[in-house]
Amino acid sequence: MKKAEYQAMEEAILTYLRRVKKPVSFNELFQGVSRIVPPELFPDEGRVRWYAKVVQRDLELTGRIERLPEPPVRLLVRA
Repeated sequence: MKKAEYQAMEEAILTYLRRVKKPVSFNELFQGVSRIVPPELFPDEGRVRWYAKVVQRDLELTGRIERLPEPPVRLLVRA
């Protein structure tokens, strides 16, 4: 993953989660970031989904977003 792609996806995820201000499913996150990321970096839906998942997991590991403990999986940005 190129640095520009990671940074664009990171910004899109954090922007979307801050905008909605509520826990969201991965599918909701994916739909939201699909409208935010630059199409020249992410030309197809499969690529957006894969990058969103990779960056989402990294943001969870570094504590910038969190996954709620109860199913179904819901994500939110940490304050």
